[in-house]
Formats: sequence, C-alpha cells, structure tokens
Amino acid sequence: MKYFICIPRGGISDILNVINFCLEYSIKYNRILIIHPNTDGWIQDKLIKYITFNHPSIYNDDNVYKKLKELEKTTIFPNEIKDLEICKNKYINDCYYIITTNDNNDDVFINSNIDLERDYTEDAIIYCNCEGGIPKNILNYIKINKIVLDVYYTRMSKLNENYISIHIRNTDRKTDDVEGFINSIKNKIDKSDCVFLASDCSKTIEYIKNIYQDKIYTFSKITDNNGKNMHYYYDKNMLTNEELVIDCIVDLLMLSSAKEYYFSNPKSSYSLTANYLFSNKGVLDGLLR
Repeated sequence: MKYFICIPRGGISDILNVINFCLEYSIKYNRILIIHPNTDGWIQDKLIKYITFNHPSIYNDDNVYKKLKELEKTTIFPNEIKDLEICKNKYINDCYYIITTNDNNDDVFINSNIDLERDYTEDAIIYCNCEGGIPKNILNYIKINKIVLDVYYTRMSKLNENYISIHIRNTDRKTDDVEGFINSIKNKIDKSDCVFLASDCSKTIEYIKNIYQDKIYTFSKITDNNGKNMHYYYDKNMLTNEELVIDCIVDLLMLSSAKEYYFSNPKSSYSLTANYLFSNKGVLDGLLR
C-alpha cells in the first residue's frame, strides 16, 4: 500500500479544503491518506481531537506517529525529507517548504508542492499547502466530536429556533464597509428578536452590539489582535487553544444552523463554507450526528 501524507495549513476551512484535495488524489491513485498531526500551528492538539474522518482511504489509527516512523524506511517524495514525524514547515514566497537538515545539521528547505495530476512511484509522498475554498466532498465524511458538540448544543439552547445568523470577517480578510453591510440587512435584523453574530474582530462585535444590544448573541472569546486574525494572534492569556479551536468550529455550525444566514465578505472561505452548509442541511446534519 502507498501513502499520501498531507500537512494542511491555514484556517479551519483552508485545512479542510487541503484535506479535500488530498483525499481526491488518494482515491484517484489508490493511496491511503495520512493527515499529519502537525496540521497547523494554531491547532496545538491533533485535529482528530475535534473532528473524526470516516472514509476508507483515510488513515484513522491512533498510532499515526508509529506509521510515519515506519514510512521513513520506504521511498519518499520529496526524497530529501527524512523525518516524517516532525515535518516542520515554513511559508516563503507563496510556497510551503518542509524543513529538514543536511549532514552538517544545517536547515534545508524542500519545496512541498507536488503535481496533483501525476501518479508518483514512491511509497509515500508529502504535500503541505494552504488552499482557500469550500471543502465540499470531505464534509460528507466528517463527524464533529463530542467535545465540540457539547458546546454547540449548549449555545444553541440559548437561541430561539427562528434565529438569524451573521458573519463578518474583518481582520486579515477585511469587509469593505461594515456599516453599509449592516444597513443592507437592517430590515432582517429589525424583524428578528434573536441574531447570532460571529466575527473575528472584537471592535466589529462591539459596534453591532451597541446598535442592537440585547438581540445580538455572541459566544466566542474574540480578543483584540490589532487587526490580525484570531487563529494565529489570539491573546493566549484570555483563552486556551482548546477554547479557540472549539469556538471556531462551533461558530461555523451555528452560522449554518440558522433560519437565515448573511455574510459580509465573499472572499472568506469560512463564510462560504458556512453558506454551503446552510444551503445543504443534509450535509450539516451529517456533521452533527
């Protein structure tokens, strides 16, 4: 059996989208997909702590490090990479590089791009990337774990069944005109007595709460990161990494579960993924089962 070692990077939607591409490749070329535990620096635990993948082409054994160690004795592409357990990586000039060492113990940067249209002969291939978009296929093979679902259902119990949801991405992916966006859906907000708001910007949340006050519900701990994104630059004194990851996934699910959903930034893969789940309630239900 041959293997495809995937090191997904970026926010939660980006990570799932990279896994989506890698699963499609693995199926096409008859490989087993290993989602490397070193997914992205902002998720300090294994991704499978929060999400379970159910597909015959995805490696689901808890002894993933043991398997990676075994694969070090096989043929690998890129062949300069020796340590599969660590696979440190770095983003340089629009490309991800795997960092390995040479005989002098100097760092060597190996381009991790591969041709996804090519069938490689090596026993194991390694791919590291961040890819925006909607991870449509992989969403059919995901179950959200209890540690996340418990928080989701607790927060959902505080909303009424007809709540509307709003997502405003406004840090690394800026919304051009927050005030204009809110005005464009003002009649929807005015008619609703329960509005769930998710945003990565604490100032945006404060601005909207000052206008609509008690009808606005927010749950995630969003820290002021001076315009930088939450997943890399959150205030670690205000929330744990586990809280950060759970908040990220639960907000996505709650946005998607609303009676109506509105988002401000069409460049946000997170917003678009929420919209896809909102429009495909069968897929959403599958995540929650």
